[in-house]
Amino acid sequence: MRAYQDLSTRGQVARIRPIAREMADQFGWSDAEMRLLNHGYNTTFALRKGDERAALRINVNSIRTKAQLLGEVAMVHALEESPVWVASPHPLVNGDGYLASLPFSKLHSRDARQGDMHALLYSWLPGRTAGHNWGAARARALGEATRQLHDHARTWQPPAGADFTEPGDVMIDCPLNPRARCDSFLEVIDRGNRVIERLRQSQPLIPIHFDLHMWNIKWTKGQLAVFDFDDCRRGWPAWDVAITLFYMRRFANPEQCEPAYWEGLGLTLDDLGIDRDELEALIAARGVFLASEMLGEWTADFAKHAETYVEVTQRRVQHYFDTGRFDPNVASLPN
Repeated sequence: MRAYQDLSTRGQVARIRPIAREMADQFGWSDAEMRLLNHGYNTTFALRKGDERAALRINVNSIRTKAQLLGEVAMVHALEESPVWVASPHPLVNGDGYLASLPFSKLHSRDARQGDMHALLYSWLPGRTAGHNWGAARARALGEATRQLHDHARTWQPPAGADFTEPGDVMIDCPLNPRARCDSFLEVIDRGNRVIERLRQSQPLIPIHFDLHMWNIKWTKGQLAVFDFDDCRRGWPAWDVAITLFYMRRFANPEQCEPAYWEGLGLTLDDLGIDRDELEALIAARGVFLASEMLGEWTADFAKHAETYVEVTQRRVQHYFDTGRFDPNVASLPN
């Protein structure tokens, strides 16, 4: 049998579909209709049985621990009582928690990863993923939701057994891939780490989403909903904002969306405890982190473009060094 990493996108989805079916069975959805939603960092299927719908997220590339996933569930459950609209996690049919689990060995990968692969089932959010259908109104709503998430996190305490560990550095303790090791990336990491260390000395850590971008929100009837808390961890509001801006600047109209986002956020750089140069360092560090991570991921489409994405990121970083502003639109992957 061919290794999972050697398969095409179609082959990988075919390999993981029966695994998804087994995991859906653990939630009591074994007979549900199943449709692929996304095959990226994780793989997500839409499930339907009768009038009920749900989203099954299988953590294929993710190395998050069981305790960290339980932290995600606890955070989302707590947010159900907040102004932020979120999907609700479904419990297992046997009532023993929220994580469906199967051995990683079922993927038949070259990487003999030990332990279990986990999945979560979330209630279905109506509407469409915002994606590229973006504009000032939605950017403003995302800023407002971000502030609400941070306000809620300041008063919420994770329960025992939920892991929200403190990040050690701007690479969140994932060493730079040797194939991405270059002087410009090392300089960005150093700049980002200096910001992280200063924030560590001056502000308390709070749980943050850490991946709050347009493909992780839905928009329906003028209302915004947030999902995919898989990357949530302890951090600082400024870091969350920087990650959002990394993605927002990839669009054709950031000059309209970014001011609207700040308006919705209702905060200034001073309020966040950083200056403009520190914000740009955190945004650039997100780019370097993603370039490094792509080199080690299993998903076929990511692996295909990983080397080119490193080159694109090097061009973006050089522009950042030349201008002081990280602008993803100066270089992009070929169509």
